[in-house]
Amino acid sequence: MQLTRLIIVGLAAMGVLVALLALREHYRTDTSPCSINERWDCGVVNQSPYATIAGVPVAAIGMAGYLLIGLFAIRRRFALLLAAAASGLAFSLYLTYIEARVLHVWCIYCVGSLALIVFICAAALVLALQRGTSATTTPVGTGETQTEFPRHMPIWVWATLSVFAVVVLLAFRLAEYGLSARNEPSASERLLAQAARRWSIPVKARKLQNPLPASPELIARGREHWADHCANCHGNDGKGDTEIGRNLYPRAPDMRAPATQSRTDGDLYYIIRNGVPWTGMPAWGSTELGDFDSDSWTLVLFIRHLPSLTPDEIQEMESLNPKGPMERQEEQQEDDFLNGKPAKEIQHVH
Repeated sequence: MQLTRLIIVGLAAMGVLVALLALREHYRTDTSPCSINERWDCGVVNQSPYATIAGVPVAAIGMAGYLLIGLFAIRRRFALLLAAAASGLAFSLYLTYIEARVLHVWCIYCVGSLALIVFICAAALVLALQRGTSATTTPVGTGETQTEFPRHMPIWVWATLSVFAVVVLLAFRLAEYGLSARNEPSASERLLAQAARRWSIPVKARKLQNPLPASPELIARGREHWADHCANCHGNDGKGDTEIGRNLYPRAPDMRAPATQSRTDGDLYYIIRNGVPWTGMPAWGSTELGDFDSDSWTLVLFIRHLPSLTPDEIQEMESLNPKGPMERQEEQQEDDFLNGKPAKEIQHVH
């Protein structure tokens, strides 16, 4: 156990040195000596927009991380050591993904740091296992001793091992498939997103009641608002089967489905007013209106009306949908033809 701790301390010291060299590249104004070719250039990587987080150089964060790892190893804080090593590996894998998939340039120091943190994680796992299965001796009949091991390791060891395994699997998945809005969200992602959305809505907001009556006039007002502001993503019929809606991540939901219709009026109003983070759903309306935004409440009325929407209503909404330059030119060409005017060539706008 003592030797493993010393190995970790030595590797952490090497990590501090590598991070210091990378930090020098971050502030370097002349040509970097490790700018080998188009694929290997420390200067490009360490001076890219991804080289800082909240204004702090990534290399400085790495130095602090290695110092913490060395300190935890010296102080025998094994749980914190393993957690710090696993976090460092996750961070290093993220940077590796940026270099491989975004920048397409590699940094020698970053690759060296990745190798160091992998070895540190392995050593920290060995240390955790040694700590969790510390041997005890019991006498046997011949005067010898027999080694026994506890049947259970501390729960923090299992928890860290689980997190470590998940991080490694996610890293391999990113390296293999990358990130794309074309991918279909997995069942687990959908489950987590639904739970996060449910928890993100305050209880007070969820209990709000629509102050507007479901009159034909107000539903028509909501229908006009929907056609002008919401149909691009959700479609006039609320199915979400539009070019934008089909290619969002996650996809635009079917607003007629029970998953939406079973929500309270307050839920729907809060989502319209505040949007849904990390999706394509923006926040609408002025912040000063609070719980009394009549336009948003009419949208709630119209969402309730979507399951019974008629073909005539959909046809009326099509005339209210925003139109691009191409559509406007096509409509003008049709009008000119019907009125006997010579047809003009459509100008393609990109």
